[in-house]
Amino acid sequence: MGVLAWGDAVDIGGGRGRLAPAPAASLARVDAAFRSAFGRAADINEAWRSPADADENYRKYIAWLNGAGPWAPIALPGDKSVHCFGFAVDTDDTTDAQMRIWNEHGWYWTVYRNGQLAERWHLEYFPDRDKHRNDPAPGRPAAVTSEEDEMLALKIDAGPRGVHLCTLGNGVFRHLIEDDNPERVKNIIRGDDAWTEIGIHELNTYLWTYGCRTDIHLIAEKDGRFEFQVKTPDEGGIFRSGGMWHR
Repeated sequence: MGVLAWGDAVDIGGGRGRLAPAPAASLARVDAAFRSAFGRAADINEAWRSPADADENYRKYIAWLNGAGPWAPIALPGDKSVHCFGFAVDTDDTTDAQMRIWNEHGWYWTVYRNGQLAERWHLEYFPDRDKHRNDPAPGRPAAVTSEEDEMLALKIDAGPRGVHLCTLGNGVFRHLIEDDNPERVKNIIRGDDAWTEIGIHELNTYLWTYGCRTDIHLIAEKDGRFEFQVKTPDEGGIFRSGGMWHR
């Protein structure tokens, strides 16, 4: 395990940050369990952290230990911080009921001092302790039986940014507009199946699962519409006007 570059981390949705692929996939399963139990995804205050930020936190922590600065939380330099590896989150969701879900999925407290828990908010992911690591991604069929079944017709609820109809396949994401006749497109790729309904915070897990970029996001156009675009210059595929990304 080593320092993870921002571009290699997976966006975990909802403006909550990024994680390494395995912890991100686990968090998606945690989110599903949280929605079932509490009606919402897990709260995440911070996930992946840049080495520069970690080094600054460490500087402040050492200054406090030496009596040369105000109180600062426990910190490690960037090359030792599990946050920089993409395997840690800080969260306020640590009640007994919530921790049972975290622990079931391989997330545990790790910051103890003198046998006492020092940071209740800090959780780290341990794949070998994740009882659900082999579960399918939330919303994805456990087994794919045909090429047609590999395609999804997504109805994405983006809250105040509206509901958006999209298709998703291996390496292809398309945002449908009215001129596309979305219902007809859905019937072509899914037969009589219904739309798969997800929240906007779940999209990045689906994109990652299907081999698409995970920095595809909604932005407001000048006329007030919202469209999907890529946040950063694309090196691994093409994003065409009209809302289609493909490898």
